[in-house]
Amino acid sequence: MGWNSWCTDSLCNLFGADPCSEHMVKSTADAMVSQGLRDLGYTYVALDDCWSAKTRDGAGRLQHDAARFPNGMQHVADYVHSKGLLFGLYTSVGDKTCKGDRPGSLGHYARDAATLTGWGVDMIKMDHCGLAGNNDTDRALYGNMSRALNATGRPVLFSMCNWGEAQVWEWGADVAQMYRIQMDHLPFWKF
Repeated sequence: MGWNSWCTDSLCNLFGADPCSEHMVKSTADAMVSQGLRDLGYTYVALDDCWSAKTRDGAGRLQHDAARFPNGMQHVADYVHSKGLLFGLYTSVGDKTCKGDRPGSLGHYARDAATLTGWGVDMIKMDHCGLAGNNDTDRALYGNMSRALNATGRPVLFSMCNWGEAQVWEWGADVAQMYRIQMDHLPFWKF
């Protein structure tokens, strides 16, 4: 359990950019501790889409949005860890994130797993966007990231978000520790 930045103060980012910043993450971590939430089991502070820059660096690595996270993600992870909490970041299984203007992990699974775990990330949520024209199965695509994360040697909670597609309940536990069985932000149950 914990806090996730998606939909924070912006009607799920429908209007403008995600407002999340280094300051917000630190303030949230501080509040989780001071309000006793950490002691009740709320241990994750996780950033959803829009934390990254819109391009990879020259070596092809994900990079943080320098305006909103001026000290970088390693610094943010270290701060969250100093509070006895765990830090999570978001990526997408395809070549773009769901907002459509940031790089996803397709074709970069090993590099992204190494980058994210190198920053001290404890949880990775992988969304289901940016797959236009890709014919691989969800199980194979998410499996690529699962194997890449395992290869880093760092324990990481892997959370798949494929919106309940491809009968994820039949194979999701073989690939990740968490997986969604439904769409999000919709007021109905899909049968």
